[in-house]
Amino acid sequence: MPTVKIQFAYDSKKNLINIDQVIKSTKAKYTCPNCQGELIARKGKIKIHHFAHKSDSNCSFESYLHKISKTLFYLHYKNLVDSNGTLLYEYWLRRKCSGCRESTQIDIACSLPAIKQTVDLVKYFPKVYLEKSFQEYKPDILLVSEDGEKALFIEIAVTHNCDQKKIDSKIPIIEFQLEQEADIVDILRPKIEIGMKNCRRYNFKSTQILRKYFSPRQCKQEFNFNFLNASGESRWGLCSMKTIQRIINRSKDCFYEILEPFDYQKHEEEFYNDYQYKYYKYTAFMFDLHQFKELNIRNCYLCRFQTEYHHFYRGRNAPQQIPYCKKFKKTIESENQAETCKSFWKLQKGKPRNNENLHLDGCLFRNF
Repeated sequence: MPTVKIQFAYDSKKNLINIDQVIKSTKAKYTCPNCQGELIARKGKIKIHHFAHKSDSNCSFESYLHKISKTLFYLHYKNLVDSNGTLLYEYWLRRKCSGCRESTQIDIACSLPAIKQTVDLVKYFPKVYLEKSFQEYKPDILLVSEDGEKALFIEIAVTHNCDQKKIDSKIPIIEFQLEQEADIVDILRPKIEIGMKNCRRYNFKSTQILRKYFSPRQCKQEFNFNFLNASGESRWGLCSMKTIQRIINRSKDCFYEILEPFDYQKHEEEFYNDYQYKYYKYTAFMFDLHQFKELNIRNCYLCRFQTEYHHFYRGRNAPQQIPYCKKFKKTIESENQAETCKSFWKLQKGKPRNNENLHLDGCLFRNF
């Protein structure tokens, strides 16, 4: 059987050492961490320095790699605890801004781009054990909080991944997947980074923080805004929260709806482009007011003569569908023209001209 060449061994004092720590002139005894067989330190000038079994052995390299990896991590972590060192764990922090919710009557919390954060595992888990049971599970390395209530499992996967029973336990698990001794350096890094090679995470709760990052006046986010006041004046389109607040504050009695901006990837199956998205949302908004509120609304989008004039190509960058009046055979410049139009013919209550459920998707806030 071929001799297994390895980089680590136990010395006579049962210390785990690397081949680079061996002094060639000394005649020390070394044993295999896995099979306990006697090893020879070979530090020649041609081949890579290594330990080799003195006699033929059935020692499994995979078992050896698994054993020394968890031992090295345990010793490394214990040294960090004893020396007040740190092992940083990197994660995504999801953020939501509650500025509108705290400063206005609009109950909106907007998602902001997630940012990377780190936490010191040594601080939260100052106790470390090698192959010790926790509840009904026995991880390779067990990290425990000071009060003994919380735990983190460290698993070393060489031939077998973490078993499903441990994953279903809901206990946080970090699994390092190793194939060769060179991979050991990855588990001894000072930081467990996001996207780290050969590292899997299980049962870590998604972290989110809700706070006032911006006031409505500072916010640059734009929203699709549908609006109707008591006099029948309406408007629709993209507005900043500062503009929305100004419009609402100067209108005593009004109805409005705030929707998320158009996202081509999210809405491409329903809408051709941004204009169609806003148009359909606005018509659904107006129809709901007409359907559920006893309002005398005169608006071109509630007129039976209103339709869409299609003469452009479809697509992300395609020009818009144009609101069109069948009665006067011309495009509608402003939906408020119905206020003075003698031919206004209001839609009957019932099903809207467009999909009645379109307004539900993407609606962030309604005041009716």
